[in-house]
Amino acid sequence: MQKLGLGYTKYSNIKYEEVGRLFQGPYQYKLVGDDQIYLEYLSTYIQVKNVLELFPGGIQAAEKNINQAMKFLEEYIFSSCPDFLGVRKSLIIDKDVLGEIFPTPGDYRKFVVDLIKSGELEHEVIKKYTIEE
Repeated sequence: MQKLGLGYTKYSNIKYEEVGRLFQGPYQYKLVGDDQIYLEYLSTYIQVKNVLELFPGGIQAAEKNINQAMKFLEEYIFSSCPDFLGVRKSLIIDKDVLGEIFPTPGDYRKFVVDLIKSGELEHEVIKKYTIEE
């Protein structure tokens, strides 16, 4: 990660004729390990919550209009969510780990819809693992 960050910083500084850091503080991580529940919610946090923040009206509007929110998720090309929902088959998406948890696209879709309806896209499980400064 350090090499990636330094390389990107150097590229950006040259391109925009700037100097200094791009990223604040050291790289931090949390190990997912064997915690299946955390992995389920983490996948939706990354693939669903972040995309629905771009939905017209945000997450609150998505909670009120599930069908349009799901259509938005299916059509958003900068996410792997369409692959897990079964509407796209990218060559670079490896569905092994989540494929064990959600064997069919319908299983993942049901989990996502239930989360959106419940208003728990930022579930307590995710908050428990948040990296604090």
